[in-house]
Amino acid sequence: MKKAAIIIGNNVDLKQLNFDDTYVVAVERGCLKALNDRIHIDVAIGDFDSINMQELKEIYDKVEKVIKLNPIKDDTDTYSAYKLVRHFDKISIIGGIQGRRIEHFLAILNLLKMDKKIEILDDFSSIVSLDSRDEPYVLAPSEYKFISLFALDEAEITLENFKYPLDHYHMIQDDSLGISNEILPKKVGKIFLSKGRILLIKSKADA
Repeated sequence: MKKAAIIIGNNVDLKQLNFDDTYVVAVERGCLKALNDRIHIDVAIGDFDSINMQELKEIYDKVEKVIKLNPIKDDTDTYSAYKLVRHFDKISIIGGIQGRRIEHFLAILNLLKMDKKIEILDDFSSIVSLDSRDEPYVLAPSEYKFISLFALDEAEITLENFKYPLDHYHMIQDDSLGISNEILPKKVGKIFLSKGRILLIKSKADA
């Protein structure tokens, strides 16, 4: 499996992640974050309008391939990074969930909706999309306390071993009933998705 990581860098400790056999693209200030955490960067990309000249020189000195984008453009820097790796089997977008620019997170979320190979993650949350299938999706106990489900289109969902179970529930877009569920203690959660496509958001407990 060919794996790629797009590092944005907000709210994430890169040293806790495994980048073995992973093609790494770092975006804007994510480049500095990766360099600081001693993560090898295959490509640095961005218009670098949030980086000063000294920081940009460091990127050029330490990264073999740097792509400097025109700041006047229609696409985001992250979308340009995605285009470099869209043929990979698995793509992790690291960081970007929390921050002051919520519109950038929504643009990243649109990428996930467009490509089911994408996972968005930081130190607090993981977001993926799930397609309908015959067998259940199995969620083992983990550091994630809360499980939230949102329909990307009309979906039929059954939940087993959850605090709030569902039985062939018809979920439509903008339905928030699936927010902040929890897997029962010492159980394995099962998501049966017989129709549609959903977002699965796993979040750690509030600090």
